Amino acid sequence: MKTFIATFLIGLCLFGCSRGHDSRSQSPLDRVQPGRDVSFGHYVLHVEKREGSSLEGVRIVSTEPDGLTATITADKGTLSQGADRSSITVVLRDAHTEKSKQKAVIDELTVNLPITGL
Repeated sequence: MKTFIATFLIGLCLFGCSRGHDSRSQSPLDRVQPGRDVSFGHYVLHVEKREGSSLEGVRIVSTEPDGLTATITADKGTLSQGADRSSITVVLRDAHTEKSKQKAVIDELTVNLPITGL
């Protein structure tokens, strides 16, 4: 019985260590999963479908320091690592923006989401 408990505890320890290592080495791009809200600074990104770098059903909500929220939606977009590696870049096609009752449609909109402190 003592051998079983010792083996179980060692296995549990090793499993816990390997899981912690995996989550730290995970790319910020891997955090973007379909159907989940993911926070990047004051932005929240939600995608309905993702295949590689292609996104569908994209919604980005930003809460500004003044408390106002801005919402950006698009049917399609792409996801990539930012040029300086401190952000991820989402490029949206035919993006619809709304902030304080102001609305706009933009052919191509690039949004850089900060990954510092994640």
